[in-house]
Amino acid sequence: MKNLLLTLGAALVLSPSVWAQTPLVSGRIVYEAMQKIDPSQMRIVINGQEVRPGGPDAPPDLPDTRSFEMTLRFANGHAKEEREGGGANMVMRRMQGPGPGGSDGPGPGGPPPTTRNLGRPFEESTFLDLAGRKYVEVVSIPKDLEKKE
Repeated sequence: MKNLLLTLGAALVLSPSVWAQTPLVSGRIVYEAMQKIDPSQMRIVINGQEVRPGGPDAPPDLPDTRSFEMTLRFANGHAKEEREGGGANMVMRRMQGPGPGGSDGPGPGGPPPTTRNLGRPFEESTFLDLAGRKYVEVVSIPKDLEKKE
């Protein structure tokens, strides 16, 4: 009986779970981020003509910010940051239709506007070491985008 108690006492003292008192913390934070858009970097083409933002022919309702969702997943001092849709994507809207100027002229009665989301040809992930205060950005090309020979 005495040997059993000594063995249990030694196992309890030497057990790493007794001394490791740091709790495991993990979770997910989802938030909305906003990014300011530089109008000088925008290219707007209306009915085949390039229009500068702020010009007389430019649409008046151009946004100066864009919002997207970000997710931070963390566990045990490490984290991964993910952006909705992979990050900053370009959007192309086509609003051209038949009208008074012919089949490509401006005016009502044309097809509905189409929108294409032109994503980046690569994926970007950010990994964080919270304890060491370091981060690593990994850029990779997805398998389906690689050129097959």
